[in-house]
Amino acid sequence: MSTLRPALLTDHYELTMVSAALKDGTADRRCVFEVFTRRLPSGRRYGVVAGTSG
Repeated sequence: MSTLRPALLTDHYELTMVSAALKDGTADRRCVFEVFTRRLPSGRRYGVVAGTSG
């Protein structure tokens, strides 16, 4: 049985966006992201999203 590795669940789009922000010097600017899900895992009634604020 393999161990689930959370880093492998990162969306490629997010990695592309952070790479672009680092290259053009905007990585330290405040930004807003929209998050959605089509469905939750079986037995779950809600999801939790956490982030950082500066």
